Amino acid sequence: MCGVSQTVEKTFSIKNNSRRDLDIVWHVNQPFSVEPTSTTIAVDKKFTIKAIFRPRKAAAYTCKAVCTPKNMKNIKHLYYTINFTAQGVYPYLSLVHEKSMDCPNEYEVDFGVVNVNTTSKKEIILVNPLPIKTAFTLTRSEHFLTSNFPFSFEELGGEIAPSGKCPLKALFSPVMPNTEVKDVWNINVNGGFSTKIILLSGKSSGPVVTLSSNIVNFDETERGNIVEKAIKLTNNSTVNTIFQFEIDSKESVFSLEPCIGQITKHSAAVVRIQFKPTYPITYYRRIACIVYMQNPIYLDLLGTAVSSEVQPERLQNWHLETFWDQIRKGQFFFKDENCVLPIVPPKPHPTSVDEYLYDGYHSDFVIIPPPVSLDQNVIDFGRCCHNAYVPTKVFSLTNHTYFVLTITWNGSPANVFSIKPTIVDVQPHRTAVFHLTFKPPGMNQIYSAELEGFAHCTGTGTSALNPGDFNWAPWCLTLTAMGHTYLSARGIYKANYEISSYRVQLPPVPIKSHAARTVLITNKTPTTKIVFNLTSENQDLVVKPRTGVLLKPFAILTIGLTPRLPGPYTTCLHLETNFDKNSIQEIGIEGIASQLLLGLDYSYGLYFKPTCVGVKTERIVVIHNNSPITVNYHWTVKSLYEDVLTVEPLEGVISPHGIQRTRFYFSPQKRIRYTLSVPLTATSEGTFGMIVQKQQEMTVIGEGFSASLKAEPKNLDIGALIVGTLKTEKLMLKNTSYCGLHFKLSIEESGTKLTCKADEGTGRPLCLFLGDKRNDVCAHLPARCDRVIDFKVMPHQHGDYTYKIYYQKLASVDDEESYLSETILLCNIYMNGTHPILQVVEARFLGSATCVRRDRAWELLSLEKLNEYLASEPNYDNKIGQLDESLFPLIDSMQPLNKTVKNIDFHIPPASVGSPPCTLILFLKNPGHVECHWNIWYPWEQKVDVEIWAHTGLYLKTEIDEAACYREKVNFLHSFIHIYIPVTTFCQYAFACTAVLI
Repeated sequence: MCGVSQTVEKTFSIKNNSRRDLDIVWHVNQPFSVEPTSTTIAVDKKFTIKAIFRPRKAAAYTCKAVCTPKNMKNIKHLYYTINFTAQGVYPYLSLVHEKSMDCPNEYEVDFGVVNVNTTSKKEIILVNPLPIKTAFTLTRSEHFLTSNFPFSFEELGGEIAPSGKCPLKALFSPVMPNTEVKDVWNINVNGGFSTKIILLSGKSSGPVVTLSSNIVNFDETERGNIVEKAIKLTNNSTVNTIFQFEIDSKESVFSLEPCIGQITKHSAAVVRIQFKPTYPITYYRRIACIVYMQNPIYLDLLGTAVSSEVQPERLQNWHLETFWDQIRKGQFFFKDENCVLPIVPPKPHPTSVDEYLYDGYHSDFVIIPPPVSLDQNVIDFGRCCHNAYVPTKVFSLTNHTYFVLTITWNGSPANVFSIKPTIVDVQPHRTAVFHLTFKPPGMNQIYSAELEGFAHCTGTGTSALNPGDFNWAPWCLTLTAMGHTYLSARGIYKANYEISSYRVQLPPVPIKSHAARTVLITNKTPTTKIVFNLTSENQDLVVKPRTGVLLKPFAILTIGLTPRLPGPYTTCLHLETNFDKNSIQEIGIEGIASQLLLGLDYSYGLYFKPTCVGVKTERIVVIHNNSPITVNYHWTVKSLYEDVLTVEPLEGVISPHGIQRTRFYFSPQKRIRYTLSVPLTATSEGTFGMIVQKQQEMTVIGEGFSASLKAEPKNLDIGALIVGTLKTEKLMLKNTSYCGLHFKLSIEESGTKLTCKADEGTGRPLCLFLGDKRNDVCAHLPARCDRVIDFKVMPHQHGDYTYKIYYQKLASVDDEESYLSETILLCNIYMNGTHPILQVVEARFLGSATCVRRDRAWELLSLEKLNEYLASEPNYDNKIGQLDESLFPLIDSMQPLNKTVKNIDFHIPPASVGSPPCTLILFLKNPGHVECHWNIWYPWEQKVDVEIWAHTGLYLKTEIDEAACYREKVNFLHSFIHIYIPVTTFCQYAFACTAVLI
């Protein structure tokens, strides 16, 4: 046996038994071959031949290989023949793993939740059920749209021994936190047609860092004093991470300790905050806490500095809400004295990463327009000499509001970096110029600082603001200054650092939406400073910070990109450190921009089968999310058709490359055709609160019909039935309409000559039983179909029974109370409950009793009494036998029917000894409607007691036994004791009884 496209080799030997060397040639047909095809065999030598089998299809092959000597084709006895037999099969592999619930042809491997930057393994067992070697390869599905490939296999191919197993180890190494990823791999069997599909899925878990409080208010503090408070930074995940507060504690009135650090899983770090005001003003600064592998967290710091001369109004927490609300509405930028400007609704609050990146300096777009701005936020003095004059740098500040702003810069003129003037007023929509001074104290050093200033509102045009009306929170200004005193760039040491990833993968996003990711730079020599500068040719790429000095052991970069075209994209960042042009590192950035791709199983239209008016039918529509982004969907059903069409669930969220099952319920209200258009709206949240939306429609077609139920026959006469006898009958139900019908059957009983009816509160059940104890049958009958139902009848007493079978239309079989119609008569069933009746119509004596008259014969035989007994009702109290309850287990309260025996005395007229036999002829008649079975028992069959004279003690036991045996020999009756009489009133049957007196 050999697999298709595989090769099997066998060897055999051939010996030259002739007296000369032989040149031989092999002739063989495909798929067999021989190597070598021709050779020379010496005398008395053996030569090994290799036979090769390479099948092209699965089949059984038989071939004869012929070996002929060269130039001796006509000598038949020198030919050598060997038979080749083989079988070709298609290779096949099976997987020992759970199949996907959504697609039975796929095997699903779920890794669950895995921490980011770790690797999880899952094992899949491949089984080769055939006795041949099978080779396979693993390939990723090409149509699966994604740029992130966190799934891989340790081996992408191999060979499995015959009837062997091979473990495949799948790896999941997520690099993007808090995402759900899916991937599809194919297992291709070499030479086979079967392809196994493996669906890999998993979720990545990133850090979840929170602050114990997002606002810290120091309230009123004396100028020059230091106030300290503490907050807690908690990591609620199983992933270690690094945090960094973007603040220069040496230059700011607020100082944080620690400002940067590492926080382990399920732990907390205490951050101490000090407030040391230098001017009697209000202070407010919004600080970003950058967390590696997480969006930034913002911390609002407030404080009010007072002195003996100046005591500004205290800044409270609620002032911030009003302040940011006015900022988002844009009410600080235009003066509306006459109230003619329209009220602008506030913009949705942006995400923390959008607010952090799009500040107007690191990108051209400003997500929150500031009331006051600088023309530049980073000033680099470059190379300077510490003992020479360093020219000052000039920068400008613009007031975008209609208020008069007072700008106050912190810091001392003796610092390395200082700003002049320190305090200045800026008129509305005007610009002020400031000078930045750099005074380096030593050589071969790198200097950097973040200078801090605050803009306060002091008036509008010519009039001052009323402090009681509104306390405007100050706007914090930051300016990063840097420079070095190395004589040349060559004199700067080589930077020793490490980047967390040189290939950054951004999460999938919709087109024109923002994707962001953090990158960690580690300074391997913390005692030295590193100057870095990031550049890129892609204008859509945003990096913050782009330029700076790495003073601490870590620095977290935030990279963002807004793709404009769908599909995968790649770009790069160039990292230059310590002004070294020869050691530029390239950081690759990859990602994918996707459109909203939703697929429907019934995009051409959803058809419902013809449905009965008022009945609800169901169909399932599967929504496929063919994009690598999370999509929100919403079905829109017009209010006009809410009673006709219902969708569950109406809206939801579909994970990337996931599916969602929605149920459509169609319930027609009229006998018309419905053509409904149901729009499906897919949305995804984009950047700056933008909603990416796509809509497609699905047509729903259905029709309402009216259904009815018929029974055949319409009137069913069961006939006469013995009381207590169980009988099963059949009734055919037909649905001739074009739609299915849910129905419920019920029974109504009536009759004549009945002494006890089922509806008189007697507790007696009905004599006709359909399916259960309630005698109600709920079922569904499809369109144009028949159904035969079995019902059982058992009359309780003598009389005529009439049953009316009704049906009601139901909206659902599961809900027996959902009636759609009143009771409708389906059919009538008639039955007669009766007893077997036997009547003696004539009696005659022959033989020795010929002289007995007719009236005397009736008197001797008690025939009048016998006829009364035969015509009477059976006695249920005298129980002789019982009905088998297993024949009718549904009747709980019914008493079983018992047969009754009547004892009748027959008196034979006396006759002399030796007289001829006395023959009695009885004429019997069956006047009833049912068959009658009767029986005459012998005295010993009735277990009649022994005569009294046998117990007087005059006889011995042996004599009594002899008398009993002699009595049994006397033939009192010679007749047929079991007579069957058919149901007829016109035929009479007679039997003869012969009595012989011995």
